[in-house]
Amino acid sequence: MNVLINRFILTLMFVLVTNVMTSSIAHARSQAAIVIVSTGDFYAVNKSKHKRSLSRRSKIYVGDTLVTGDKGRGQVRFVDGAIISLRPDTKLRIDDYRYGNNKANENSVMTLIKGGFRTITGAIGKENYKVISSMATIGIRGTHYEAVMADGQMYVALWDGGVTIKNNGGEIDLGLGASYDFAQISSKEDSPKGLSNPPAAILNDSQPNVATETSKATKTNQKNDGTSQIADSDMADETTLAESVSVLSLTEDTFIDPVSEGTINSDMFKLKDTLDFVGFATGNFGFVYGDSTSGADGSPFIKDRTLLYAVLQGNATLVNTGSASVDGGNTSVYWGAWDNSSGTASTLIYDPDGTPTETGLASTIYWITMNPTQNMPTTGTKTYTNVVAALGSGTGGDLNGFSFNASVDFASASINGQMGFDTGTGVGANTWYVDFTGSVRDSKFDVAVNTITSNVNGGTPIDGDIAAVFTGTNAEAVGGGFNLKAITSPSLEAQGVFVVSQ
Repeated sequence: MNVLINRFILTLMFVLVTNVMTSSIAHARSQAAIVIVSTGDFYAVNKSKHKRSLSRRSKIYVGDTLVTGDKGRGQVRFVDGAIISLRPDTKLRIDDYRYGNNKANENSVMTLIKGGFRTITGAIGKENYKVISSMATIGIRGTHYEAVMADGQMYVALWDGGVTIKNNGGEIDLGLGASYDFAQISSKEDSPKGLSNPPAAILNDSQPNVATETSKATKTNQKNDGTSQIADSDMADETTLAESVSVLSLTEDTFIDPVSEGTINSDMFKLKDTLDFVGFATGNFGFVYGDSTSGADGSPFIKDRTLLYAVLQGNATLVNTGSASVDGGNTSVYWGAWDNSSGTASTLIYDPDGTPTETGLASTIYWITMNPTQNMPTTGTKTYTNVVAALGSGTGGDLNGFSFNASVDFASASINGQMGFDTGTGVGANTWYVDFTGSVRDSKFDVAVNTITSNVNGGTPIDGDIAAVFTGTNAEAVGGGFNLKAITSPSLEAQGVFVVSQ
C-alpha cells in the first residue's frame, strides 16, 4: 500500500511540476501583435512548427511565421502601434520583437520569405527596426511603405516618410530627401535601382479597386467576426481599430465592429485618384493626407493617399471655419474644425481592401483643403512667412502664436525652415519650436523634423509628421498639417493645420 501511495504522490508531483513548467513556458511567450482583419486562409506557424488559424483578435507571438493563402489576407497591429497588411500568398516571420520595458532594448526584426506587405511603422525607433529578405534589408526613417517579392524581383514603394534599402551591391534611400519613391532589387548582389513610377507588381494589388469587392465579402467578414468570441477579461489586450491607424495612437478604447452592409458607402473610396482638391486632417488619431472634395461646405471627405483611411465630419459640430484666396481670386483654400467635445462624432473609415469599417473619433479634428499648384516653378526661390490660417491644439490647450518661415529653392527642389507656436496660455502652456528640412516633389513637400534642434519648452526634443502642398497659380502659398510629440515625454503632443503665403 505504501508503495502505491508513494507512486501516486510521485505521479501527482510530476503532473504538478509539468503543469507549472508548461504554464511558465506559455507565459514566457512574448506577444508581438493582435489580428485586426482576417479573410480567407490566414494562419501562424510557431517555432515548433505548430500551425494555428488566425481570426480577428488572435494574438501573434515572437517567432511566429504569418502565412496567407492564395486568397487570404491578414492585417495585424503590433504592440508599438505598427500595422502590417499582408498580401495573398505571403510568408512573414517575426524574428525578434521587444517593446515597452526598456527603450534601449527595443527591437523589431522580421523576415519576408515570400509575397508582400504594406506597413505603417510604429513607435519602435529606426535604429532598432529592419525587415530582411533574400535580396535586401529595409530600414526605416519614420514611414509608411510597401515591399513585394514577385517574379524573382523585389519591389519597394514609399508612400510616406523614408526607407533605406541595403544589400551587398549597395544601398538607396527612398522618400524624404531622396530622388525616388520606388525601387527594384534584382538580387542580393545587384545594387537597388530607383524607379520614377510605381511598378506593376505594386499597383496590381496595393491600390484595391473596391468596385470589385462584393457584398458577399462584407457578409463573410461579419460572419467571421460574429463567431470569433473573446472573454471580457481578455478585452484589455484587445486593440481597437481606431488605435491601429497611425503611429500616433488613439486614446479611446471603444471596440468597433465592422459596420452593417450599406452603412458606409464603399463608393466613397472610388473617388478618382486625382481630384481638384487635396486635404489634410489631424487630431489625436494621427494624420490623414490625400485626395479630397472641396470642403467649401465645411464637410470635406478626405481620403488618405494610401487608400486605406478617410475622415468625415459625421455628427460633429463645425467650428472655426474660414476660406481665403491665395492668388488674387484664382485659387481658394478652405479650413475648419470638427468639434467632438460632446462625444465621438467625426468618423474615421478604414477600408481593408474594400470592406469598410468605421470608428468615432473623440478628439477635435482640424482640416484644410486646397487646390495644389498644377505647374510648379522650376527655377528661383520663394520664402513663405505670412500666416493666413492656423488651427490646432495640444497639451495645455489650443494652438496660438503660430509662426512659419520656410525657404524653397525650386531649382534644387529643396526646402528648409522653422515653425513655432504655443499650445495653451498662461500657466501650463507649452512652447513648440520645429526646425525642418525636406524635398519638393511635384506640388507637395515632405519634411523631416530635426530632432536635435527641435524642442518643446526649450529643451525636450520632439519628432513627428509635417506634410504640405503648394497652392496658387504660381505656388504663392503652402498649406498642410502636422502631428508632433515629445520624444522623451510622449504625453506632450500637438497637432494642427496651416496656410502660409509669401
